[in-house]
Amino acid sequence: MPERHRKVTTDKSFVDLGVRGPLIRVLAAQNIKHPFPIQVATLPDSLAGRDVLGRGKTGSGKTLAFAIPMVSRLSEGKRRPSRPSGLVLAPTRELATQITATLEPLASACDLRVTTVFGGVPQTRQVAALRSGIDIVVACPGRLEDLMKRRLISLESVEIAVIDEADHMADLGFLPGVTRILAATPAGGQRLLFSATLDNDVNKLVNRFLRNEVLRSVDAVNSSVSAMTHHVFHVADAEAKKELAHRLASGTGRRILFLRTKHQARKLAKQLTDREFRPLTCTATCLSPRATATSRRSPRARRGCWSQPISPRGACTSTMSSWWCISIRSVSTRPTSIVPGARRAPEARATSSPWCYPSSARTPKR
Repeated sequence: MPERHRKVTTDKSFVDLGVRGPLIRVLAAQNIKHPFPIQVATLPDSLAGRDVLGRGKTGSGKTLAFAIPMVSRLSEGKRRPSRPSGLVLAPTRELATQITATLEPLASACDLRVTTVFGGVPQTRQVAALRSGIDIVVACPGRLEDLMKRRLISLESVEIAVIDEADHMADLGFLPGVTRILAATPAGGQRLLFSATLDNDVNKLVNRFLRNEVLRSVDAVNSSVSAMTHHVFHVADAEAKKELAHRLASGTGRRILFLRTKHQARKLAKQLTDREFRPLTCTATCLSPRATATSRRSPRARRGCWSQPISPRGACTSTMSSWWCISIRSVSTRPTSIVPGARRAPEARATSSPWCYPSSARTPKR
């Protein structure tokens, strides 16, 4: 279990929260013996069938917080082709894959079948899995809507629907699609919504689809990642910023450098290659298997250049010692610092990473 998770477990047990024995045994086999705060806060309500609005930052244990009640509720249901009983919506295919990996052991203990639905791969296998009979679908909105329009899946039998990382969904512009998808599910079903923040866009989903929901929060609205140190470097011009980026890429540890566009990522990778580094690039046009493979290649490849808004979820990043964001967007004023609880720009909030700003730049047009 990651160290960050060991630090936030509680003294309560899953038995105290009402989790069924077969699921507890699956968790124990994975060395998960105590629930995290978000699970302690939400499981009593979600297991009782109530709509829940959970707020917690990434890594707080939200996946198990909705996976356990979903499997518990659907364990005695009837499986039908192309008509799932459970639905999980995720903003990225990497997150969908990660959720499925967490769900499958629990689902197997209750004889439930799980499949993923997302873009970037052929539909053939996904459609075949649906037609063979499936209980839970973990999906990204775009591909799911496509299958719905082609009548390859029906959501009329969904008993429990989950929206994970709703704030990220809003940032990527998926909320209209999410609204249409939830509207296609039965009005009396259970809905669970998990998000790191609850802004106006997310509240629109809450007001329309959740009934008598309970709010459970384990983090402040603007809480920061406690295990990360933030730095802001002020540079005079583009050339100075380039030199700083090269210095950030040097050193002995593995590190990832985030840039705003794939052009900038490839450009920086070429510059680092000319300086005898061995960088690997991954942009939004990479298929998910390549993104994961990129992060797992030879230990000698210690620098990765990723472009925004690609998500590093699902990539093997546990051995990375540094994460740096190289901003190519100008600002009118020089930030003094990034401190815990401070409100950062959307890009900084999405990555929780340091930034390099040109100090003499003008404000861009929006």
